[in-house]
Amino acid sequence: MRAIIMLTGDEIRKARKAKKLTQSELAAMIGVSRSAIYDWEKGKYYPTGERAIKLAKALGLPISKFLPDYFQNGGDADQKKSGEVSSTNHNIILVPLLSDIIKACCGMGNGYEFPDDIIEERLAVDVDSLGPVNTKGMFACKVEGDSMAAARIYDGDIIIVAPEEEPRDGDVVLICYGAHQRWMIRWFYSQRDGSIILKAANPEYPEVRVTPEDVDYGWYKYLGKVIAYQGSPKKGI
Repeated sequence: MRAIIMLTGDEIRKARKAKKLTQSELAAMIGVSRSAIYDWEKGKYYPTGERAIKLAKALGLPISKFLPDYFQNGGDADQKKSGEVSSTNHNIILVPLLSDIIKACCGMGNGYEFPDDIIEERLAVDVDSLGPVNTKGMFACKVEGDSMAAARIYDGDIIIVAPEEEPRDGDVVLICYGAHQRWMIRWFYSQRDGSIILKAANPEYPEVRVTPEDVDYGWYKYLGKVIAYQGSPKKGI
C-alpha cells in the first residue's frame, strides 16, 4: 500500500498567503502560538488531530490533505460533512526531504545521519498508510527526469525511500551508480547469475545490468525501495 504524502510546510505557507493571513492572524484563528505556525511552515513539526482540522478549515483546504485516510477509515456521515472529529489515530512521522542525494549516499554508512545542509524540510507522512515497513533511515527526494514517467513518477514529484526494505522483482528502487556517483530510479529485477537488471519505464532509456563485480567495486549502491510517491506508480511488467 502506498503512503500519502501530505501538505509540505511550503504548501501551508502558500495557502496562508493566498488567504492574505499573517502568521499571527492564522495562529489566533486556530488557537496556537505564532511560533507554531512558523514551525509548521518550516517543516519542523506538523499539526495533528484537532489542530490539523482547524488549520484545514482556516485555510479552506480539504481535511484529507492533513488526515488523508480519515474519509476512508473514520467519522460518520455528519462528521465527514462538517469536518469535525472527536479524535484521530494517525501515526505521523517527519521524513527529511533531501536536496543532495550524492551527499546522502556518503552519509548512509553513518547510521542515516544526514547533514543539515541537505535537508530542505521535513515532510509529514502517515505511517499507518504504509503497511508493514521498516521506517529506519526513511527519507524523501525530488524526482529528476522522465525515465519513470510511464509509471506515473514524474519530474519534480516527491518520493519516499525506505533504505531498510529489501527490493523484490518489479519494485521501484533508488540507486547510486557509476564512477561519478549518479543516482536514478528504476524497476528492479534480480537475475539467476547474481546480477541485477534496472529497467526504466520510458523505453528511450536503456536497461542497466549490474554485476556482482560492480557491487564489489562500489559502482552500484542500493539506496532504498521507493514506497511512496505523489501518484500511483505501477509495478514493473
